[in-house]
Amino acid sequence: FDVVAFGAAEPAIEYLSKGACDVILLDIMLPGISGAEALKELRAMGVTAPVLMLTARHDLDLKVGTLESGADDYLTKPFDMNELLARIRVLLRRVD
Repeated sequence: FDVVAFGAAEPAIEYLSKGACDVILLDIMLPGISGAEALKELRAMGVTAPVLMLTARHDLDLKVGTLESGADDYLTKPFDMNELLARIRVLLRRVD
């Protein structure tokens, strides 16, 4: 995979406003605006790439809320790298 990484949501949102990517991995807990807020902003901007939310929180309401806000999948930390890669491949199949 070619990966572009950001430490906060704001630069990621700016980057995604200028072009597309195949899959977005978005952590809930970010400095500045949260991943959940970033997701809402991305969807409002028309970004349609599949989004996999990552979080250490096991809050069912948060999980349901982000899925209803436009996330395509949700993975709770800690996770196995093989599971993460499998979920990315699943989302990429939707893009192809």
